[in-house]
Amino acid sequence: MAYFQIIDPHKAREFISINEPFLKKLVKEEPRESKRGRKRIAERWVILALAIIARIEGIAWRKLEEKLSLCAFLIEEGWMKKIPSKSTFHAVWRATESELLERWIIDLGREIVRKKGLKAMAVDSSGFKIRQASVWRFLKWARGGLKKTSKLFWKIHLIVGLPSRAIVSLAHSASNTHDSKVFGLLWQKLPSALLRPFLRFYGDCAYWTENIVGLLSQHSFFPVIPPKSNARYPSPPPLEPIIQAHRLCPGLYRLS
Repeated sequence: MAYFQIIDPHKAREFISINEPFLKKLVKEEPRESKRGRKRIAERWVILALAIIARIEGIAWRKLEEKLSLCAFLIEEGWMKKIPSKSTFHAVWRATESELLERWIIDLGREIVRKKGLKAMAVDSSGFKIRQASVWRFLKWARGGLKKTSKLFWKIHLIVGLPSRAIVSLAHSASNTHDSKVFGLLWQKLPSALLRPFLRFYGDCAYWTENIVGLLSQHSFFPVIPPKSNARYPSPPPLEPIIQAHRLCPGLYRLS
């Protein structure tokens, strides 16, 4: 399907315009040693933005130049002097560090949360299978069919703001890392502006630990986390009220 796919010029223009302040801040143009030679085709952040579109849409580098020829606004509005070659897109993408892309996703997510408001947060993880000569393929952990020790399997951990579902914290780990072990790293990346009291914090039973529930309670969050099936009662103070509530009203967390 990607062979016949075209890039919508209106969506491409909107994507570039929205992400301009974020990518400009993160992507630093390498200074030239000499002023001689041809001028740059475009700023590095513009080329990276188009490369991100190609990765999202699953378009091969060899087809990207052809499909971008339909986006005449790129040259008409001065975003670039001409459409770069496939080698230019590939070189910029390969030279971009994953930390920069993570920073971009988080900055964009926090801006969305700032505009649309924050009523709650949720945490979860998903698996990704890495295939040679291909983009990362989304693969749900429950349906993966891969062993936890597989070297081709990685997990991405997210905290999203609700109701916008924008990503506000991001981390990744090996496939055999338990979700609860990465929660501390996700929490450290949260800005203090989002640590507002009396918000609900949703998660599955993988995050049912005394440390996580205690941390959320300490910051005046309401942990909406189902207890594990083998949760003991009575339990330490942060866990006992939640276990009791779920025993009296099973499935209450799904409706809250």
